[in-house]
Amino acid sequence: MDLGWARWNWQAIGGITRKDRGSVWNYDQLADRTLALFLWPMQHLVGYHFCTYNADNRVSNDCQNIPVTLDEYELGWTWFYFGYNSRRQKAYAVVVTNSGQTEKVYEISWPGRPHFKKNNIPDLRFHIGTPSSAANGRFFDIRLDFGAGSYFGNLEDVLAYKTKFVPNPPVLFAEQKLTDNFLIKE
Repeated sequence: MDLGWARWNWQAIGGITRKDRGSVWNYDQLADRTLALFLWPMQHLVGYHFCTYNADNRVSNDCQNIPVTLDEYELGWTWFYFGYNSRRQKAYAVVVTNSGQTEKVYEISWPGRPHFKKNNIPDLRFHIGTPSSAANGRFFDIRLDFGAGSYFGNLEDVLAYKTKFVPNPPVLFAEQKLTDNFLIKE
């Protein structure tokens, strides 16, 4: 599905960039968006916009989209996994939405995406949002894992990790009653 609106409405969720660069919002140089995640609000959909780069082809903004419904976005927590494996030269992302009783799982991958040979961890910076265009919402259980065992390249391994190690997020909305046109939280 094409999420082809103008980019003015992108909102940064977070990502990893080189330390000498300003933020994942930039993409004029390779590795500005080592791994970057944006929210892309639409009229009837919401899109999650995942970006990385390709050093061989000199592509600084190599992105794919996962569209979700407004209910999936607004009525529950969304869990993201976004990783890169330099040996496999592959980026991989998973989105799990949970709106009420329905859980949906989406996945995308970028095989054959080499990054720079020297992309040392101390040279990278993690960002949550950007000062001018950050996504609204709450974050729960942010993890940055590097090294052996931190990359999962298939859905089965990602979901097994999520089930075993990721705690359930807090309840967003307590049970609510409508009384005389006022919403009462208990």
